[in-house]
Amino acid sequence: MPCAPAQAEEDASLDLEVIAPSASVPLSNLIVVRAPGKLSRAEKVTSFDLGYRQQLTSTLSLDAAAFAARYTDLRSGELPEVSMEFVMTPMGAIPYLRTATETAMELEARTHGAELAVDWHPLQSWRLQAAYTYFRDRISDPLGAMREDGYRGKAPRHTASLRSSYNLGRDWQLDGWLRHTDRLAEPAVPGYTELDLRLAWRVTRDLELSLVGQNLLHRQHLEWVGDYVPTRRLEVERSGYLKAKLAF
Repeated sequence: MPCAPAQAEEDASLDLEVIAPSASVPLSNLIVVRAPGKLSRAEKVTSFDLGYRQQLTSTLSLDAAAFAARYTDLRSGELPEVSMEFVMTPMGAIPYLRTATETAMELEARTHGAELAVDWHPLQSWRLQAAYTYFRDRISDPLGAMREDGYRGKAPRHTASLRSSYNLGRDWQLDGWLRHTDRLAEPAVPGYTELDLRLAWRVTRDLELSLVGQNLLHRQHLEWVGDYVPTRRLEVERSGYLKAKLAF
């Protein structure tokens, strides 16, 4: 299954970062990432999935799945070719170096994992759904093994969740979603556990009002940090809202 390159991967030019002077390189070094124009090929993936589903009892069902995938021609945004130039500046300004790099398509990856989901109705008015996912990836880079560590761990190894839906009465419902996400190794993002709650009231057959609270266990938590292209840290805050749903 090919993955066509995005427009930015073919046409963009980014001033990525400035490396401060050091003992070995006494001038500031501006790192520039340039897309090479039309990329020669698309990313490719071949995936395999195997699943099993069983209704164990009238109130309990089980879903299990295993998966594996092989990726080739992955775009890495690393340094297949490097050109460094000395940049002259107007009088009074300090000269600097500019290092230009191009997008690479050399990475290969293999991923595998498993998923397990359980759906249980302990009571007619109460439903529980539990899920767990295990995921591993392995990156290989013909251009040099020293670059491979920067691409591992961009997806959590373990994720788990528990959903509860309980009918408090004819017109009231209480829902909860407890979830855990394992840490990311690169870029480093701590694991977190969060809880969402929803209380709904069916006022009439056509009108439902609900009060929702999201990410209630922490004031905020970090979910992502940009690595290749510097971006703002993605921190999700605790929040809540009222919702009215009208059907007609």
